[in-house]
Amino acid sequence: MINFSLLKKVQAICLSIVAVVVLNTAVFAQQKQSIELPFSKDLLKQTARSIQFVENKGQWDNSFRFVGNTYNNQVIVKNNEVMFLTVNKDQVRKAGEGYQAQIWAMRFLNGNTAISVEKGKSFETPRNFMVGEAKTYASNVLAYDEVTLRNVYPGIDLRLYSREDGQMEFDWIVKPGADFKKINVQFIGTDKTNLREDGSLDVTLHFETINIHIPESYQIINGVKAQKKIKLQTNAKDIYGFTTIDKIDPKSTLVIDPVLNWGIVFDDITGTFDQYLFAVDYDNSRNIYCVGDVNVGLSTSPTAYIPAVNYGYDNSFNGNTDVLIYKVSANGKSVLAITYFGTTAADNGYAVALSPDKSTVFVGGNVGGTITPSMSMVATPFSSTFSSTQDGFVAAFKASKLDSLKYYTLVGSATANALEAVYSIVPLSNNSFVVGATVGGALTTSSPN
Repeated sequence: MINFSLLKKVQAICLSIVAVVVLNTAVFAQQKQSIELPFSKDLLKQTARSIQFVENKGQWDNSFRFVGNTYNNQVIVKNNEVMFLTVNKDQVRKAGEGYQAQIWAMRFLNGNTAISVEKGKSFETPRNFMVGEAKTYASNVLAYDEVTLRNVYPGIDLRLYSREDGQMEFDWIVKPGADFKKINVQFIGTDKTNLREDGSLDVTLHFETINIHIPESYQIINGVKAQKKIKLQTNAKDIYGFTTIDKIDPKSTLVIDPVLNWGIVFDDITGTFDQYLFAVDYDNSRNIYCVGDVNVGLSTSPTAYIPAVNYGYDNSFNGNTDVLIYKVSANGKSVLAITYFGTTAADNGYAVALSPDKSTVFVGGNVGGTITPSMSMVATPFSSTFSSTQDGFVAAFKASKLDSLKYYTLVGSATANALEAVYSIVPLSNNSFVVGATVGGALTTSSPN
């Protein structure tokens, strides 16, 4: 006999269970959607895995969380700062001496001092540290391809990872409702910091200048990047935060993606070297051509600073000041070629430009005497007669090694004027160009052959 009353109760219970399951599933789906749409880690830049962040399991000072190495930096991750030991690997080392180095840091003012860390993917090989006292021994220490410091500021994480060239990048990940203006970074141990008009920051060390700029900032709205213009701003001396004129959606994650780019200070180790850089250009491989002037030779032994193979057309300092032209690799790690140019008087380089096919580099400036080339040229100068206190000049070199002077000419008047100079060059081909110059009188009417 079927108890219909009992059956109805069972059906009611089953329906209730189904209703609860459906309701909870709907709530879960709604919760899942609210979590995934504001922020998806897949939209962040991928780490190049070129830096290994080694965890601290007692082998180092307790304040260290992770230690990694870049091309010329050791990176030490702490709770409230990221510290760098930057090494000048381009300097000349003497026997028994180490590299010149500088310790500096980015400290997170008014941030959380006890933070949690999310580790990225680990590298397969464990490390064992057994140096010094037994209490500092550590075994099976792993390294990770990135680390994320959680809640450095309320609702704000800092992700540290690497680029292909081995340099470090960092993302500020501002969660919905968090205030990015709470980020307050103090630079400690640097020579100076300077905020540019474009909103990027120059961090000057003893032997290098690092530029921190923000190529991309965005919010992730409905799984899609919405670009936002975020700039650095000065909060106090050596203390910086972020600002924007764009509208920030408080319901969506904001990602601020600063990049640390290299910069070099071209200098000698004698203390008397002084070089002025006035113009740059670059070729298709992003090698950079620099022109300026210098007051002394690179050193008493030129090959001690730059390998002899890199010297170009003229490797002898000619006196007073000389035009200095040099070619730097795209990553800033190497001086690929270098040459002097000038007379025994005061000479200055103010302009540089590469020909359309990038095979010839044109240089302009002024000289204090007659140029006497030591190599034959393929063309006759427009003017080779020095006619005043200072004359402008244009010289064309083979771009690959700066070792061949292809052409030169003076550009000046008969009027004595120390301000005469070529300040800009626009090459039209390998053997024609337009210049912008300052002269004190009428130009010569000579015609080139």
